[in-house]
Amino acid sequence: MTSSLAADFNQHFEMVPVLSDELKKQVYILRYQVYCLETGFESQEKCSFEYGQDGKKVFFEIDEFDDRSSYYLIRHRQSGLYAATVRLILPDYENLQAPFPIEKHCSLNQSISDPLVRAGLAEVSRFAVSRHFKRRFGEANSFVGISENADAYFAADRRRIIPHITIGLLAALMRMTIEQKITHWYAVMEPALFRLLQRFGFSFKIIGPPVDYRGLRYPGFAKIEELLPNIKKTCFPIWALTTGGEGT
Repeated sequence: MTSSLAADFNQHFEMVPVLSDELKKQVYILRYQVYCLETGFESQEKCSFEYGQDGKKVFFEIDEFDDRSSYYLIRHRQSGLYAATVRLILPDYENLQAPFPIEKHCSLNQSISDPLVRAGLAEVSRFAVSRHFKRRFGEANSFVGISENADAYFAADRRRIIPHITIGLLAALMRMTIEQKITHWYAVMEPALFRLLQRFGFSFKIIGPPVDYRGLRYPGFAKIEELLPNIKKTCFPIWALTTGGEGT
């Protein structure tokens, strides 16, 4: 894997912070396409809509956690299309014991109740890659746009087959983490994504048994202060892209 990874990504895509209501709508529209139409993970009947300028319904996938979330979009430079999105569910600063999705849907081995930790705790959530950008074998049914065979990305021609959009989402996630002063992550992820993240140095600790929620998923926990040095040591080009870091 070469240090041109960031250059390869930036040539084709850009990370867009979601700072307006119009961009939030783009997030919700993309999530509707991926989570409702493409995968059926969420029910279309539960989605809200509004009428567009052409008089047709525009559907949005929104849930109870969007009121306390931060987002990024990945935009394809040539087409202007939004290729992917990710959100970070932030603490409820008025009620730090307010549950995260992971705490509602998973049986965790440990309870994180310390207010100091929960004030910096966020959950990685709603990875979504548009079907138009899932072109490799085995990626079509993945929210994140990766194959079940994560090791395939480390074949001889590594730079060509690395899922650049996924790496862009991780970079955006890290930027949100720094911007929001987050110190710990929760995550519930597909096994393939966990394996891929491990290869890139994103070392999550499994904190409970897998949950079968429309597919097998694992609950994980990570400390940001441990994550960044591990990424830098394990795979510097990924660290450089996710943090904007320079050097060797």
